Amino acid sequence: MNLLLQEFCVFLQIGRKAEAREAARIALKSPWWTLGSSYSEVAAVAGWGDEQIEFMRERVTEQGRQEDLLKGKTPAQVSSQ
Repeated sequence: MNLLLQEFCVFLQIGRKAEAREAARIALKSPWWTLGSSYSEVAAVAGWGDEQIEFMRERVTEQGRQEDLLKGKTPAQVSSQ
């Protein structure tokens, strides 16, 4: 389990919601496979809605990369995201 995820779980247990939200947001910047919990669970604690979750999913999928290229971004810009 990701240490940041453990941290936000502890914050939730002791009622520190603001700290839990910030730890969850930081954890979501890590590779998703390191979360040790479902992405949607962590996103909910982070205060992310469905729109933000979908935006992040699109950014890491091939479909999202192709859409960025069609929008005029250079291959270097798309690969650096």
